[in-house]
Amino acid sequence: MPIPVIETNPINVFAGDIIDPTGELALYAAQGANLASANSMDLSLATGFFISITGSTTINSFGTAVAGTIRFVIFTGTPIITYNAVSMLLPTLASITAAAGDRAIFVSLGSGNWECLVYQRASGKALAVVASDVGLGNVENTALST
Repeated sequence: MPIPVIETNPINVFAGDIIDPTGELALYAAQGANLASANSMDLSLATGFFISITGSTTINSFGTAVAGTIRFVIFTGTPIITYNAVSMLLPTLASITAAAGDRAIFVSLGSGNWECLVYQRASGKALAVVASDVGLGNVENTALST
């Protein structure tokens, strides 16, 4: 029997359990079904907390989900995730071309707006070039920040 880490009323919450934004207890420990990249894909339809996004179609939207919905994503293809200052907030304030094995954490801000909280390239290289790194060959060119 798992050891309770949070006591709530009338349910117990155990390690690995997550309270989703609707207040319902949801267990998202398992990998969800793969989702194909699409111009407007719907992360709210994911069957799990962890999902793989397949394909190389440009992604302009993750659809509408309850604010606070979180998805851990691994890319198996090379889609471009299109930056938008309102609906698709990305770490570099620029579009990102994903590579197979890249990982990200996205959170819904509600009303079809999403923010990427973390983006990790499979290569380990940085997303953005800082002035001191120009010409060093240790970054992938996505944006220039100073």
